[in-house]
Amino acid sequence: MDISPYCIAACEELASLYSCILRNWIETMASPLDTLGEIVKILDCALNQDQRIIANIKKATFSACILLLQQLQRTHDEEECRPAVKLLHIVTSLLQQAAFVDSSRPLKDLVIDLFLIEMLVKYLPAPVIWLPVLNENSTLLFLIQILDTSLKNRTDVEFADAVLHLFLSISTFYDVASSLTLLGIHQSLCLSLRRDEAPQGGGASQLVLSNSNHKPSWIRVWHLSLALITTLLETLGRDFLNCALDFVGVHEEQLAKSLEAVQSNQSLASLDEAEHSVAVLAQLARFHREWRFTLPHVFDHLKKQVGWLCQACSSLLSKPQLLSHLVDLASERFPSHCVSSGGQEKCDASGGGSGGKHVHFGSPVEQRRRGISSSSSSDGQSLASPLFIRIQGKSVAVSLTLMCTGLNWKADLCADCFQFCLTA
Repeated sequence: MDISPYCIAACEELASLYSCILRNWIETMASPLDTLGEIVKILDCALNQDQRIIANIKKATFSACILLLQQLQRTHDEEECRPAVKLLHIVTSLLQQAAFVDSSRPLKDLVIDLFLIEMLVKYLPAPVIWLPVLNENSTLLFLIQILDTSLKNRTDVEFADAVLHLFLSISTFYDVASSLTLLGIHQSLCLSLRRDEAPQGGGASQLVLSNSNHKPSWIRVWHLSLALITTLLETLGRDFLNCALDFVGVHEEQLAKSLEAVQSNQSLASLDEAEHSVAVLAQLARFHREWRFTLPHVFDHLKKQVGWLCQACSSLLSKPQLLSHLVDLASERFPSHCVSSGGQEKCDASGGGSGGKHVHFGSPVEQRRRGISSSSSSDGQSLASPLFIRIQGKSVAVSLTLMCTGLNWKADLCADCFQFCLTA
């Protein structure tokens, strides 16, 4: 039956209205599961009637489904799982149709599909229920292929961010992690993510579009890639070891730069990248013998950088007033309009900045030579500032991960950090 454009427009308006109403009344809803089941029936009916309907109501109805899933607790009841499984079938089929049938459509329009899949996976009790659905529609393979293209061409950062978030949330399951490995996720993260093909710059500057931790950007894609490699290695162990070694071998210089950068730049962006890099090394250090045998030069290079980072973090944490002084000094030299470049801060042409100068804290002798002492740098108000507290907390997180790396290496690389934690 041919459906008129007026009917399709009316369906779109009603779907948008329903989504707005649901957002305000969700807290008072008696049975979110029953409502989810009704929406699934509507989507299934629209999918069988006319593709134009589903294209126009998808965004609003998917938003409503996400709101409902946020109100539901994970269930093991087979009857309660049926609407979610049916919805997962619908979403995965629509995801592929949208990309193959309408290739001109921006991939960022499909981000809501990925977010809904992630919500459904969290709601369903085990991979044995939802993994066959993903395999049936070749969803994982399709997403890896699109991610590979996105990383190579440096396009659709929002989609790449959403894909990596989804993979990160499901890679804690062994079967899923094995599937991702067999489908070649590590190859995309090794070759397509190489940044020496991009314009030259310091640290992670080739990927940076934003210094926000919440807005999708290529630096966050890099961080998510590091987190995914860490999780896959933690989940699969030796089964993923060769893939992890390939990743570290390809990105050796970038990992080394992120560790070294903390000595000259104590910003949140620099510490955040160091934290992700150290997490990978901490997992890989569990297999330090294999690592040293396979990539001896990479092992020695990064081990040296880990030692320097230990010294840097322990110096910052044991002298909070010195850290506060460096934070204040960096804030003056790198105004708010500067964007993070991994290990450096790069200012735009609108003003301010120090022209690329960095703050090195150096040794206590160098600090005294420059007139910087731990007792005269900042007052108590600076030590209580939100920025200082966040940087100090991030330094602690990096230090704790460094300790795990040192323990896995069976080497006394983190003595300064251990000493600080015992005396703090």
